[in-house]
This record gives sequence, structure tokens and C-alpha cells, in this order.
Amino acid sequence: MKGTWALSSICLLLSCNTNSSEKLFKEARQLDSLGRYKEAIVVYDKILMIDENNIHALFDRAVDKGLVKDHEGELEDLMEILTLDSTNTLALYNAGIALSNLNRHKESITAFNKAVHTKGGEFLTLDHAPNSFMDKEYFIHDVPIADIKLERGIAYYKADSVRQAYFDLTYCIENNHRLKDSYYYRARTYLKSGMLKHACQDLKMAERYGEKDAAEILNKYCR
Repeated sequence: MKGTWALSSICLLLSCNTNSSEKLFKEARQLDSLGRYKEAIVVYDKILMIDENNIHALFDRAVDKGLVKDHEGELEDLMEILTLDSTNTLALYNAGIALSNLNRHKESITAFNKAVHTKGGEFLTLDHAPNSFMDKEYFIHDVPIADIKLERGIAYYKADSVRQAYFDLTYCIENNHRLKDSYYYRARTYLKSGMLKHACQDLKMAERYGEKDAAEILNKYCR
């Protein structure tokens, strides 16, 4: 009887913890929807006190920390996720962005390279489409390859690896991905390489797709 009582108590405790976490998640995401990110972070802290390995809470808290410009804290949460799941594409991708925001561009590129590797490698990447036969959790952790290559291309540009930046940004342009950013940063890559004619062509395209900063550079170099 004693063992049965203990088992029942454990089950009851786990059930209470689960219900508490669900209520806290609902509260935190409501705060997120209102843009009250600092308050949401406090709620995610409470969830992680219940379950320190809750990847969803860690990721949501990391995103909120990034939104309030706490990129060190954001990176810390993302690295914690990667200790739990080293092949989490989304965590690697966001870690790359956080590192770039901290001007740690070489480390950023390494994170993006690891994210590409989780997609099948540099030349054989795979983007899945949701279907009833695959675990929905997979898609929470996934990132389209074009998103990874765009952010890596920008990181390459900032690290003065213009040739590598060109390849990633051209891939994005060829795949019609975020053309405003892709054309703008390839134009800047051309400028670093002294290829003014090509830079001006890309700047015009970036301006056409809504990149306001392109106009200033166009006026300086191309008009």
C-alpha cells in the first residue's frame, strides 16, 4: 500500500506540474502576442524552474531575449538547447543570427554551417513539407535552407568573405528568396569587390523590392 501511495503521489505531482506548465505557457504566449516580452521572459523562467530541459520554453525565452536586445542571454538559451539536441536546426540558425548580432561573425558562420549540415549537407539539402506521416515536432525545429543561406551570406559579407557571400546570396536570388535583402547584400558584396556596374544593378533591384537603404548607396555610387 505504501508503494502504491507513493506512486500515486508522484503521478499527481507530475500532473500538477504539467497543468501548471500549460497555464504558464498560455500566459507567456499571451504576453508575447501583446509585445510584453520582458514580462513573458519572467513567465518562461517559471516554466524552466519546473522543467529546466523544456526546449520549447528555452527557445521562446531566447526569442524574447533577442527581441529586447539581450543577445548574450538569447545565445545562452540557444546553446542550452544545443546541449540537449545538437542537431536542432532552428536553434543553430538562431544561434548564428545571435552571434552575428554580437559581431562574432566567424562563430556565426560555423553555426550556420552546422545548420546546413543538419539539412543534408552543402550540395544535398532537404526541405520537408508537412504531411500526416511525419512528427509535427520536426517542423518546429526546422528552417528552410534558403533562410540559412541568406543569413550565412550576410555573415560572410560582414566577415569580409565576399566570395562565399556571393555564392549564398546568388543562391537566394535564384530561388526568389527575400529578394530585398538578397539583392542588397549581394550589391554590397560587389562594392567590396570593386564591381560597381554589378553593384548598381543589384541596388536598383533591391530598391525595387523595397530596400530603403539601397537608395542612399545608389545616389552615392550610381547616379
